[in-house]
Formats: sequence, C-alpha cells, structure tokens
Amino acid sequence: MIPVADDILKIGIGTALALGAIGGTVWYATSKLQEHNQDNAYERAYGGKEKQFPAAQTAIKLQMAFENVGPFGAWGTDEEAVFRALREIPTRKDFNRVETEYAKITKGRSLAQDLQEELEDGWSSGYYQKAQEIINKLP
Repeated sequence: MIPVADDILKIGIGTALALGAIGGTVWYATSKLQEHNQDNAYERAYGGKEKQFPAAQTAIKLQMAFENVGPFGAWGTDEEAVFRALREIPTRKDFNRVETEYAKITKGRSLAQDLQEELEDGWSSGYYQKAQEIINKLP
C-alpha cells in the first residue's frame, strides 16, 4: 500500500470514530434533556415532583378508541384500545379521575354510559363485561 493512502485510511477511520462519539454524546444529552423537560411538565401540571397517573391522557385514549376513525371513515369502537387504556389505570381513585377528565373533554358525557353504549352495540361479544371486569379488579 502507498504510504499516503495508508495515512488517508487512518484519518478516515479516526474521523468516523470521532463523529460517532460526537453523535452518541449529542444523542445522550438530548435524551437527558427530554427526560428533564418531561419531569418539569409533570411538576407544572401536578404541582409537585411526584408523578401522578395521567388521567386526561387516558380519557383521550378512550375517546379516540370509541371514535376509531380510519382513512375511509369510522370503523367502530376499537375494543382492544379500550382494554389497553383501562389496564393502564392503576387504582380505583385514578379511574375516578379518568371519569372526571372524560366528562371534561366530551362536554359532560359519562364514561360509564359510553362504555356500555360502545361495547354493547349488538356486534360485540362480551366486551362490556370484559371492561367491567378490568374496572372491578382495580384496587
């Protein structure tokens, strides 16, 4: 190999390693900054450092699961999305908070009533009962 080509190869490898290290450092710093910002958002939202269950987000997930609009129109309730959202709720107290938030975002609609209407629509097979079982198991 020509000595100049060998030097160019070493410089290229060194440059690639340096760029990789810089990229990794930037990624790590960015991820830590995002975590910090998320913690601050919780602190602002809930008035303390302790993270609380995000009841409003779960209420929105439930509303979206009920609406379940696809590119060609409404497809009906996404039962699995409803069950996933209900399983995220850690306690009965948090479920009550979800009900309150749901009423706020749906202009007074009842989560209990919407669960029954959406999951007992004549097409569903035991979905409402399954949702009730998830709710009833909450501590």
